[in-house]
Amino acid sequence: MNWSEYFIYDTTSPSCLRWKNGKSNGKYLVMKPGDVAGYLSIHKGGGEPRWCVTFNYKEKQVHRIIWEMFNGSIPEGMVIDHLNGCPSDNRLVNLACKTREENMQNKKGCSNNTSGKTGVSIQKRNGEPYVIKAYYFKSGKMILKCFSVTTLGYAEAFNQACSWRDEQMRILKENGSKHTERHGSLE
Repeated sequence: MNWSEYFIYDTTSPSCLRWKNGKSNGKYLVMKPGDVAGYLSIHKGGGEPRWCVTFNYKEKQVHRIIWEMFNGSIPEGMVIDHLNGCPSDNRLVNLACKTREENMQNKKGCSNNTSGKTGVSIQKRNGEPYVIKAYYFKSGKMILKCFSVTTLGYAEAFNQACSWRDEQMRILKENGSKHTERHGSLE
């Protein structure tokens, strides 16, 4: 699709897109040339809103349109990552074409993480911690190690789990992993 026939890339637009020729509903001109293209929409998985536009009766994500305007079609199996983690920031310098795994390596920690450490979870039985699990993903597979609270005590199990995960992440990065600093941050 040649998106440049329909849109103008413009960083002064909040979506970074403007309509090139306007848009009609068949009877009335509903968007004039130069109007901001798009609206903020909550993604199916929740999270922060991102810019979308209705085109040919289908919702299209603006960041994908902008990427394709400058780089051509997005290869199958690839996604467009917002490098700064802000899904409403569609400036071209903030977009990168990545595999899903690389995209996840730039994802910030989950806000519902109760341990305070990305990749470390506290398993409870009858409301009491009994094991601390540390994990990471490598080539799409979860690598998991458990640390017994019963055997080690809570503090030691938690410390060992955090240390083990940090060491595994260090090794991954040394071997070319593209995990970013955002991946370990809950902010």
